[in-house]
Amino acid sequence: MTDVIPPALCISEILSEVFDLLPKRADAAAAATVCRTWTSVALNRVWQDLPSVFPLLELLGPLTYVDTRGWDFEHGIPDANFGRLAAYTSRVRSVRYNDQERWTGGFRQRISTDVSAKILYYIASQHGLCLLPSVKNIEWAVAKDEAVLQILPFLCPTLVSLDLKLGCEVSGRATLAMLRTLSSVLPKELEHLRFFPSMENEAIDMELTSTLNQFDSLSILQAPYSALAADTLVRLGPNLRSLEVQYLLEVTEELEDLSVLLTETCPVIESIVLYVAWASQDWDDRAPEQVPFRLLHPLLQCSNLVELQVDFVVPISLEDSDVRAIHQAWPELQVLHLSAKSFASESLGMPLSILSVFATYWPPALRRLALFCACDDVPLAPTERKHPIRALETLGFGCALLDRRNVGPIITYLQALFRIRKIVANPLPWWGCESSPFEPFGEIPMDDPWREVMDAVEEVTRADRKIGGH
Repeated sequence: MTDVIPPALCISEILSEVFDLLPKRADAAAAATVCRTWTSVALNRVWQDLPSVFPLLELLGPLTYVDTRGWDFEHGIPDANFGRLAAYTSRVRSVRYNDQERWTGGFRQRISTDVSAKILYYIASQHGLCLLPSVKNIEWAVAKDEAVLQILPFLCPTLVSLDLKLGCEVSGRATLAMLRTLSSVLPKELEHLRFFPSMENEAIDMELTSTLNQFDSLSILQAPYSALAADTLVRLGPNLRSLEVQYLLEVTEELEDLSVLLTETCPVIESIVLYVAWASQDWDDRAPEQVPFRLLHPLLQCSNLVELQVDFVVPISLEDSDVRAIHQAWPELQVLHLSAKSFASESLGMPLSILSVFATYWPPALRRLALFCACDDVPLAPTERKHPIRALETLGFGCALLDRRNVGPIITYLQALFRIRKIVANPLPWWGCESSPFEPFGEIPMDDPWREVMDAVEEVTRADRKIGGH
């Protein structure tokens, strides 16, 4: 008896939803061989989100690896049948390239510097048609000057999101060349731009500012603050929903000025992430021991805020009144991170009792909280319950140190306030844009006191979830 495919699984919209649930691209590739009805929809799933550019390059022609150059076309200029090529490349919506990770899955990931020119020559021979006519998202990370402009063949007017990361060896000259090229080829309708150059100087800031000013619809922006002139924020601000900036601080009052500017120019902002570094060389003489949260008070007027992360090299001090203000101002707040990755002495951290204040004045949507706390004085667990136990996906303590004598008291204290899926603590200081206080930075040693706290608190949460059937 011949197997019959149910009629519902011959409808492309239903098939698309089903294939999106497949955990691996290989599963979708297998589905493409089942029948002709499935082939087109399954191939869309296979090609829509490419983890690297190599599947595209292999369509253009066979590749060979040369130690001194990287991957290149074996027969020189690509000569692929464009019709066959377009049948696949038209399905691509997202593509990534990262030559900073030299080894991934056992294969070198660097492509030859000649590849870009060869692809552009091939495209020109096809009447200038786009290589990726439907691409929406590109993530591109390069380590050296010669790789910066390798992105050119993959850009297209349909682009919605561009994430560029330039390594520390990329020069200012190459950075400027990249920015000038992007200004001429990126669509004005771009919605998401991430561009953090490896260095900052006046010429790069001016060129990046000029590039930003050509966009009409940016809603997500990640860039150095030095390139965000006030008039640029005035122009982009009405559409911005997410802003991530690296910010060099000379005096702490500048943080308040930035908060005021964002409040005045970004009325619908939902996510603010600030990586604040101290710009002066005389750190020991001028840097404050703590930064008061009151400098961020102007942001309390941003009533749509869902995420606030402030990464500073010194602790942020938080008063009980600040927590009450957060509770009232940001009912939709889901993520709050205040300088958890500080280099400072743990004695300068917030008192642990601030967690009791959060539990009382709880932002109803809060799911992830990271603070730099002083864990040398653990409060007694409350004996009378004035509010329900709060649920947290992640509680981060950053670089806070914990004495083994306080392990038991802090476990009791936390269990009285919260049910926490994951606790993150890293005894060694770390700071930077690429690390998160909500993800472990390296492995916590088995004998570290935080390990015992994590295991005990997370185990109670798992047990409660089993009882509740979640």
